[in-house]
Amino acid sequence: MNEQTPYKDQRIQADAGDTNSAQEDSSRPSDAPRSESRRRFLGNVRGVAVAAATVGAIGLEPLLDSKHSAAGAAEADRSSRGSERAEEAEEIRIAAAKAERRVPTPPHATNGDEERYADKCGTYTKALLQDGPGRVNLNAYQSFRAALRSGNPEDFEDIIMGGGRKLTGPQGGLAFDLEGCDSQKLGSAPAPFCQETVTIAPPAPALASAAYGTELIELYWASLLRDVPFTQYPSSPVAAQAAQELTGQPDYAGPRSGGRVTPDLLFRGAFPGETVGPYISQFFITPTFFGQQPISQQQVTYQPNIDYLTDPSSWALIQNGGNLGLQNQNAPQLSCVRSGRDLSAWTHTDVLYQGYFVAFLCLTPSARRRTRVVRTATRRPRSASPLSADRTLPGCLVKWLTGRWNAVGSRSGLCTAATARSREAESFT
Repeated sequence: MNEQTPYKDQRIQADAGDTNSAQEDSSRPSDAPRSESRRRFLGNVRGVAVAAATVGAIGLEPLLDSKHSAAGAAEADRSSRGSERAEEAEEIRIAAAKAERRVPTPPHATNGDEERYADKCGTYTKALLQDGPGRVNLNAYQSFRAALRSGNPEDFEDIIMGGGRKLTGPQGGLAFDLEGCDSQKLGSAPAPFCQETVTIAPPAPALASAAYGTELIELYWASLLRDVPFTQYPSSPVAAQAAQELTGQPDYAGPRSGGRVTPDLLFRGAFPGETVGPYISQFFITPTFFGQQPISQQQVTYQPNIDYLTDPSSWALIQNGGNLGLQNQNAPQLSCVRSGRDLSAWTHTDVLYQGYFVAFLCLTPSARRRTRVVRTATRRPRSASPLSADRTLPGCLVKWLTGRWNAVGSRSGLCTAATARSREAESFT
């Protein structure tokens, strides 16, 4: 199919050329004689054919004046300049590729668990054929490793799976980046030539390490708090217990205040600004615009207190690639992100760059101007009741327009904390 495309394009160009020629030939005085019969038309065609053959024999140049010759020369000059630009573009790209090739490749260290455990219990094997809870079939595992080593798409089709589920993007790490550094240039050491002065992808904590055990404690507390709004953490007894236990863990990597983990610091990251203001960034809830289209920042979330995989048998079925036939139950109305379960709903279906792009829209001056216009145009009278206002505008938007930030935190968090870490959000799943 692809090999035929150029010929198709050539035919289109030839047809277009014939059409243009026909238009030029048809430009004649209005009193010029016209063919009135099929025989006369065919006679005219024969005359045109003879003329064309004559032109082909003697060439066009003697028949054309100097203006046409100059036009042809100019066209040839433009074609030459186009070729020069194409060659220059090729040289620039090759030079950039060579420069990227000279960037040192940092080490890609592992935590050693794959070599440490013969049964591969410390390695991710979800959906591969399992011999028991947490124990992968070794033949299935080797088929998985063989595909990763070869990079051959056919080998990925031969991976021994346990059930009907498929792996999600197992070949993603084999793709090449054609803009900037290749992904291989970011590893378990700083990459200053890629403008990264910190380690981007350190090895995960080993299975038998205290750091891994501490992460499990944090994840279990996150699951117990998945339906508690972040603004209620300071008054939540469960959040207080979580903070107390994590305070006593020397390998806890989260932020502390005076050496202690406080409820308002639970599940936060270590990036600058993450401990300032409310847990949810204002970029997550501030209405904005995408061009002329308003974005309310409300989302479809899941109903609370409906949990899955809470018994060993159902967990083992999913680990083996099975399907329980259950679906997340959507909440009856849209809402802003306010809890761990809401963050889980967001991470299940978000576009890869969605959070960063929407944050950019919130900072765009044109979007802020449009938002101010909406705020002015929709400000409700003081005599109106909150119920009537919520009927005319989304509840989240009304709260923002009327300045009621208490539902999501103080204004001090405006443009401070970045989007919650992916690992933190996933922990509520």
